[in-house]
Amino acid sequence: APYDVVVKASGLRAGKGVIVPATREEAEAAVEELWKDGEELIVEEKVGGQEVSILALTDGKEVACLPAACDYKRVFDGDQGGNTGGMGALAPAPFMTE
Repeated sequence: APYDVVVKASGLRAGKGVIVPATREEAEAAVEELWKDGEELIVEEKVGGQEVSILALTDGKEVACLPAACDYKRVFDGDQGGNTGGMGALAPAPFMTE
Protein backbone atom coordinates (compact mmCIF):
# COMPACT_ATOMS: atom_id res chain seq x y z
CA ALA A 1 0.00 0.00 0.00
CA PRO A 2 1.28 3.50 -0.72
CA TYR A 3 2.50 5.66 2.14
CA ASP A 4 -0.10 8.44 2.17
CA VAL A 5 1.72 11.46 3.61
CA VAL A 6 3.60 14.43 2.24
CA VAL A 7 6.45 16.24 3.98
CA LYS A 8 6.68 19.98 3.38
CA ALA A 9 8.93 22.79 4.45
CA SER A 10 6.72 25.54 5.83
CA GLY A 11 6.41 28.77 3.85
CA LEU A 12 6.85 29.69 0.21
CA ARG A 13 9.27 27.36 -1.55
CA ALA A 14 8.68 28.03 -5.26
CA GLY A 15 6.87 24.70 -5.55
CA LYS A 16 9.91 22.70 -4.49
CA GLY A 17 9.40 22.29 -0.76
CA VAL A 18 7.24 19.16 -0.96
CA ILE A 19 8.48 15.59 -0.77
CA VAL A 20 6.05 12.77 -1.59
CA PRO A 21 7.58 9.67 0.00
CA ALA A 22 6.64 6.16 -1.12
CA THR A 23 7.62 4.53 2.19
CA ARG A 24 7.94 5.37 5.87
CA GLU A 25 11.72 5.26 5.48
CA GLU A 26 11.58 7.87 2.70
CA ALA A 27 9.33 10.05 4.88
CA GLU A 28 11.79 9.83 7.78
CA ALA A 29 14.69 10.69 5.45
CA ALA A 30 12.75 13.70 4.12
CA VAL A 31 12.11 14.94 7.65
CA GLU A 32 15.79 14.57 8.53
CA GLU A 33 16.89 16.35 5.33
CA LEU A 34 14.59 19.33 5.76
CA TRP A 35 15.06 19.56 9.51
CA LYS A 36 18.86 19.70 9.31
CA ASP A 37 18.50 23.19 7.79
CA GLY A 38 16.35 24.26 10.73
CA GLU A 39 13.18 24.26 8.64
CA GLU A 40 9.73 24.27 10.19
CA LEU A 41 8.01 21.19 8.80
CA ILE A 42 4.51 20.07 7.98
CA VAL A 43 3.63 16.38 7.63
CA GLU A 44 0.12 15.91 6.32
CA GLU A 45 -2.15 13.42 4.65
CA LYS A 46 -1.57 13.02 0.92
CA VAL A 47 -4.65 14.11 -1.02
CA GLY A 48 -5.24 12.76 -4.50
CA GLY A 49 -7.04 14.30 -7.42
CA GLN A 50 -6.56 17.15 -9.83
CA GLU A 51 -5.36 20.55 -8.69
CA VAL A 52 -5.96 23.94 -10.26
CA SER A 53 -4.79 27.47 -9.56
CA ILE A 54 -7.08 30.41 -10.08
CA LEU A 55 -5.52 33.86 -10.00
CA ALA A 56 -7.20 37.23 -10.10
CA LEU A 57 -5.88 40.69 -10.88
CA THR A 58 -7.25 43.83 -9.31
CA ASP A 59 -6.62 47.53 -9.34
CA GLY A 60 -8.48 47.93 -6.06
CA LYS A 61 -11.79 48.59 -7.80
CA GLU A 62 -12.28 45.88 -10.37
CA VAL A 63 -11.32 42.21 -10.45
CA ALA A 64 -10.37 40.16 -13.49
CA CYS A 65 -10.02 36.39 -13.11
CA LEU A 66 -7.47 34.56 -15.21
CA PRO A 67 -8.34 31.13 -16.63
CA ALA A 68 -7.95 28.16 -14.28
CA ALA A 69 -4.53 26.58 -14.78
CA CYS A 70 -3.16 23.18 -13.86
CA ASP A 71 0.49 22.31 -13.57
CA TYR A 72 2.27 19.00 -13.78
CA LYS A 73 4.46 18.77 -10.72
CA ARG A 74 6.17 15.41 -11.04
CA VAL A 75 9.22 15.04 -13.26
CA PHE A 76 8.21 11.76 -14.97
CA ASP A 77 5.11 10.57 -16.80
CA GLY A 78 2.47 8.82 -14.74
CA ASP A 79 2.91 11.23 -11.80
CA GLN A 80 6.26 9.67 -10.90
CA GLY A 81 9.50 11.14 -9.59
CA GLY A 82 10.29 14.28 -7.63
CA ASN A 83 8.42 17.58 -7.73
CA THR A 84 9.56 20.09 -10.33
CA GLY A 85 7.87 23.22 -9.06
CA GLY A 86 5.34 23.08 -11.89
CA MET A 87 7.59 23.13 -14.95
CA GLY A 88 4.69 22.20 -17.20
CA ALA A 89 1.39 24.04 -17.05
CA LEU A 90 -1.81 24.28 -19.06
CA ALA A 91 -4.50 26.98 -19.10
CA PRO A 92 -7.37 26.85 -19.32
CA ALA A 93 -7.43 23.58 -17.36
CA PRO A 94 -9.28 21.14 -19.66
CA PHE A 95 -11.16 19.42 -16.83
CA MET A 96 -12.66 22.66 -15.45
CA THR A 97 -16.13 23.07 -16.91
CA GLU A 98 -17.45 25.98 -14.83
